[in-house]
Amino acid sequence: MSMYDFHDTTIATDLTPEPLPAEALQINGVWLDRLLPEFRTLYVSGRELLPRNLTTQQMGALYGSSPLYSRFPERTITVGFALLADSPERFREAFNELQRHTHEEAARLVFNDEADKYFTGTLTAITQPEPGSDRVVGEMIFTCPDPRKRALYPVEVYGELYESGSQVLQLYNSGNIPAPVTYEVLMNSENGFVGFSDGAKSLQFGYADEVDGGMVEESEALFTLNGADFFNNSQLTISDTDLAGNSDFTQVATCTHTTDWSLAPGDWLAPRSLINNSGGWGVALKTVTIPPDSQSETGAANFELSCVGIFEGTAPKTGVMRVSVTAGSTMLAYVHIVTNVRTSTNATVYMGAGGQRKQFATNTLYEGPSGRGKNCRIIIRKSGSAIYIAYGPFSTTFEVPSIATTKVTKATVCFGQWHALTEQMSFMGIRDFSFRKDYVERYVDIPNRYQPGDLMEVNGSEGRMYLNGQPDADDEIIGSEYFPAQPGMNQITVTNSLWADQGVTVKAIMREAWL
Repeated sequence: MSMYDFHDTTIATDLTPEPLPAEALQINGVWLDRLLPEFRTLYVSGRELLPRNLTTQQMGALYGSSPLYSRFPERTITVGFALLADSPERFREAFNELQRHTHEEAARLVFNDEADKYFTGTLTAITQPEPGSDRVVGEMIFTCPDPRKRALYPVEVYGELYESGSQVLQLYNSGNIPAPVTYEVLMNSENGFVGFSDGAKSLQFGYADEVDGGMVEESEALFTLNGADFFNNSQLTISDTDLAGNSDFTQVATCTHTTDWSLAPGDWLAPRSLINNSGGWGVALKTVTIPPDSQSETGAANFELSCVGIFEGTAPKTGVMRVSVTAGSTMLAYVHIVTNVRTSTNATVYMGAGGQRKQFATNTLYEGPSGRGKNCRIIIRKSGSAIYIAYGPFSTTFEVPSIATTKVTKATVCFGQWHALTEQMSFMGIRDFSFRKDYVERYVDIPNRYQPGDLMEVNGSEGRMYLNGQPDADDEIIGSEYFPAQPGMNQITVTNSLWADQGVTVKAIMREAWL
């Protein structure tokens, strides 16, 4: 013996595990040959091509039979193995560990020579060791109700956008049997329809003719003015001097606004002093140019002009109040309330349109239709060739075919006094002067069934569609087929609603399979 014992101090660097047998078995991600040093895979059978089971029926008396259908039977995979331990105790420990990893139902089975594919099987038989033995050489039998082996990793392909707005998925199936396809469709904008087609069969969801919006006719309120609004509204064109259609008047004053009338609350547009020393009607007025609607269209062929009016005074007071609409320089329709008899409180209401006129007798008393005790509504409404006019309890409708499409452009209110020998009405004014335009045609966006961010999953294996994780059978269009990807190249066209400006992002997921 030497004085000093030899010790190899070189650090081992080759830690590569021992190579696995070619047909080594992995169960649910665990290689049995690595899990147990005592275990060794010896051979595997049952992974070969399966024959079909053919069911036939006899035809006639001379020749053979006629096929009815064929099917592939379940697959049985046999794994030969050896489990060799150095003691009965260690053997029992290793055998229990083997059972623990092999007895899970529907386990994923991977073999080393095809490590990118798997079967799904359940252990249905295993060789039992002799009592007291420290070794066994035998077989494990796995039954696979589904005889197919599948790719361990799925194929994922994104759609390629075509000029037409549709997308094409180039999906290559390297398996030897058709494989179901799952599609994930992300809505990038509102959408009403998603369709898939391989040229022979189609799968569709939603409604192909769903629209994003449409033209509707609606009414629009273009303005509402009270007294002060006539003087501080920068959005409207309002004139003090535009007498278009009112050439029988002479402007002698301007308007003001007041909130001081007792028993007549509100912000009223009213005239200042109307004395006309030259005789005739001296007036103050406001003319409002009808503004464009939401579609930038000017003028209105169908509309309603309305306001609340007050017209009250006792003899010898005189006055006139006229609300009118004009088309260019022509007065189209009007309401005209007038009293010009110094000894009476009688008044006349004139209503006219398109050269026609109708009159009603009224008065200017406090209790009258337009006294402070009442809210006298004045209305001029045009719908095509029909013009409805109302003043308090009085109303009439004129039918004027020649003005059916005529557009009014201005609305005017005039207040007047009969020359300097009379007195001005005690209360004369309007408020809530509003204009509504009817039948404004505009485009309206319609909320669609698929919103931006919605995720549609079309599961080809289940034959079911999910929207945002929830099953949605109602959207599947009758006649749809969950067609598989055939072996080789598959070109699948994906379409969506043409108006969906951002379209969809689509991904196809396929797990190839072999027999």
